[in-house]
Amino acid sequence: MKKSILQRLATGARNIMAVFSGYMGAYGSTDLKRKSMSDWRPRKATANQTLVPTLTTLVAQCRHLDRTSAEARGVVDGLVADVVGSGIDILPNTGDADLDLKVLNAWHNYCENATIDGRPLWEWQASAFRDMIVAGGSLDRFILDTTRIDNGHIPLALLPLEVEWLSEVPVKPVAQGNIFVRGVEVDRYGRPQAYHLLNPEFFYTFALGERVEAGEMLYAFEQRRKNQFLGEPIMAPAVERLMQIDKLIRTELQASVNTAAPAIAITAEVHSSDNQDPAVQGDSVTDMPAGAVVRLLPGEKLESVSPSRPNPLLEPFYSCMVGAVAAGTHSAKTSITRDFGNTTFMNARFEQQAQGRSLAPLKSVAGRMLAGRIYEAAFDWLLIQCGIPKPLDPLKLAKLRRYEIRPDAPPYIDPVKDILASANAIAQNLSTYGIECSSRGRDFDAIVRERAIENAKLKAAGLPLPVFSVSPNKTASEETGDDNGDSTSSSASLSEDEEPERVMNLNINVESQSSKRSLSVVRDSKGVIQALESK
Repeated sequence: MKKSILQRLATGARNIMAVFSGYMGAYGSTDLKRKSMSDWRPRKATANQTLVPTLTTLVAQCRHLDRTSAEARGVVDGLVADVVGSGIDILPNTGDADLDLKVLNAWHNYCENATIDGRPLWEWQASAFRDMIVAGGSLDRFILDTTRIDNGHIPLALLPLEVEWLSEVPVKPVAQGNIFVRGVEVDRYGRPQAYHLLNPEFFYTFALGERVEAGEMLYAFEQRRKNQFLGEPIMAPAVERLMQIDKLIRTELQASVNTAAPAIAITAEVHSSDNQDPAVQGDSVTDMPAGAVVRLLPGEKLESVSPSRPNPLLEPFYSCMVGAVAAGTHSAKTSITRDFGNTTFMNARFEQQAQGRSLAPLKSVAGRMLAGRIYEAAFDWLLIQCGIPKPLDPLKLAKLRRYEIRPDAPPYIDPVKDILASANAIAQNLSTYGIECSSRGRDFDAIVRERAIENAKLKAAGLPLPVFSVSPNKTASEETGDDNGDSTSSSASLSEDEEPERVMNLNINVESQSSKRSLSVVRDSKGVIQALESK
């Protein structure tokens, strides 16, 4: 039988759908036949298309959680402590040590009064990064206030704003060829050209809006996707989970209140109307007012109903939920719960290392935007304050502007163990003083300079210099070895009755095909370091 055109078209369509369904079934999450995925239909969109219609609501949700949720406040405060701490500093690297010191002193003087209202830069960094967590970014404006010169400060100052100042519609005409993306005006290459600001406290009076050039603004946010012009709150992945935690706790508390009322029941194995007291015959519930005395019939017993709330399984379930929040916000679980009951040195050190790796990209963004950009903007004024003329050659100026970001160091978990580990790494040529100091957020050159100043002050006051020795009974000359000798030489030997001093709590297992030895690093009475085979 010859098929009609419609029948042939329907058959072709079915074949095409069958092939398409087969391709879509290559992954479980894309299989159209899976019922578990039938309600999940994410839409393709760029970062800006996703954030433009949702950012206002998302920021309002995050700010509400920061105000009302203890777990959300733990996320915010924990991240601020881990990333900013006491402040992100800058170390100038002009190539001239004396100039570095002058610029560093001028920079620190500026940091003590960096904002237009006189707040230190370190306090501003904490509030700015807090906005990156709950609002997606920190919005600030550079202001030149000449009245600051009278007080000995450079005129450049920061005017802190909030991301709510970014207007959702253009307040001034957008330049030809530029694109407007919710307050940010970018060129064809995605470079910010201007920001459209509107004071939200003026009830969106667009006549009072202002278009500010990008060079006068600082919009700090983590760019998670290419061509992303708006910041996404770091707390965004955990908003729903934080609301679920809040609802869980409220529900459990209400259930605990409802079941807290005392209840007493009279029970009997056999209930027969023939054995009942005529006074209560036909009633299965006895109303007992306060102070009442009830006579129990044969076979009856009195039982009290103990409340079953809070649910004993609430704590592990709550811990699981908090763990999900911590995973989605780069947070440490202990920074949210503040529960250190089961913490040991090893798992605390592992958590610190894992947390450091997870936060490394975020620390880089925070250091570059909240310290580096400020230093670059203020550098010309710092040179003027140091009495150094600004080079006209752009290459020389760029060389002078070089710097290193010094984030705040995490606190020692166990100072003795951490310092000993660093010393052992340096002694075994596995690390350097610069690397170990940098990992703690310190600069080795700065430490040497400060130590030299301290030693000079102690010497001028006639006080003895501190001697750091492995053994308290050794003098400084014995600790460093002979004048012409090498303290690390292993050519000397120990006498039989001489007790070697262990320099490091370190055993080295040397394995070969024929033998296995255990070596210890020791120092003899002459200050000679050796590696001896343990007996």
